[in-house]
Amino acid sequence: MSIDKNIPLILPRTLVNKIITYVQQNEPRQVCGLISQNTHDKLFFYPLPVSPSVTNATDCFERSNTGFSKLQTELKNKGETLLACITSITDRDKIREGDNLRFLLEPCFYIVISLNTKGVIDMQAYYRNATTLEQIELGIL
Repeated sequence: MSIDKNIPLILPRTLVNKIITYVQQNEPRQVCGLISQNTHDKLFFYPLPVSPSVTNATDCFERSNTGFSKLQTELKNKGETLLACITSITDRDKIREGDNLRFLLEPCFYIVISLNTKGVIDMQAYYRNATTLEQIELGIL
């Protein structure tokens, strides 16, 4: 699976279920994680430990977060590449504001799970285009 913002991002249901379970188990705390892929396009979910200095989930992806740095090294050692950064947020509208500048500049997708929906899981996918995030289609297979 390559990174192409012009086609929908399709994720397997089993992977999405793992992500949703992780988010729900930690609610109302904001959490984050990564989706990686190996050379055979198999996808993996890695929850990302939040360091004590992290004030919100988007800080997870800053270079100063040692958990994120260690996980990137682990992915590289396994021959996996970063496909998507995942974060749960309480205010979905913030993703379009200044908070989006905290996301990596690397080419990858960003999956945002909104915690302020009652009884419904709201997942949206984005791709970074310079200083803004553009929403893309997200599908579950």
